[in-house]
Amino acid sequence: MEYKMGNAVGVGGGFSISGAMSSHPYYPRSLVLPNYVAPSYPLSLTLGGILTVVGLLVTAASLAAHSKGLPVVEGMIFTWLILSGFVHCTLQAYFVLFHRSMASDNFIIAQMWKEYAKCDSRYVTSNTLLWCSEVIMLVFVGPMCFYTSYLVYVGSVVSHLYLAICSLCHLLVTGLYMLTSMVDGNPGCAPQRYYFWVYFVSSNSPWIFLPAILLARSVHFLHQALLGTK
Repeated sequence: MEYKMGNAVGVGGGFSISGAMSSHPYYPRSLVLPNYVAPSYPLSLTLGGILTVVGLLVTAASLAAHSKGLPVVEGMIFTWLILSGFVHCTLQAYFVLFHRSMASDNFIIAQMWKEYAKCDSRYVTSNTLLWCSEVIMLVFVGPMCFYTSYLVYVGSVVSHLYLAICSLCHLLVTGLYMLTSMVDGNPGCAPQRYYFWVYFVSSNSPWIFLPAILLARSVHFLHQALLGTK
């Protein structure tokens, strides 16, 4: 994949510095996006619509867990897995399918990504590493989240094995995603602290801390189960 970046050429989703300034809101300011189209909806409508869908999904999953009589912890895990599966198989799926045209796309999900790209402009430059990471989440982790949620819902002890795998995948992929930006000094993030701490850190940290807790919990259960078979 190759595209021009001002007077330079970027390969594989990377970008290089040029003297030109662009009319888009992304960083570095030398980043050239010739097909960029400004969002057509106000931010409140874009985020409000997506958060409403997420809220309804979380409420429905919580009610389903309660009606099934799941313990509180298992009910929360079930809801978390449903939410994660939804994010991977809808929001991230859209990026996987339309990453090349994200800068000019004005569908509501694309506008969400364009807003998020203010903290990581790789989302509007069709970055190869980022795209591959999102493919893994869509094809492998997303479906596994839904399957694991089913195992939790029916009370299967096998859920601990799949929950450990899901959690490990979340840790590895999210950790790799964040580190590949932070090690380079977050060049694709706007200088306002809001974008780094609220968009980049706060929106990704749940997929670091919660999987770490769930992984430790499931590994402990599996360890005790293996000891009990001796």
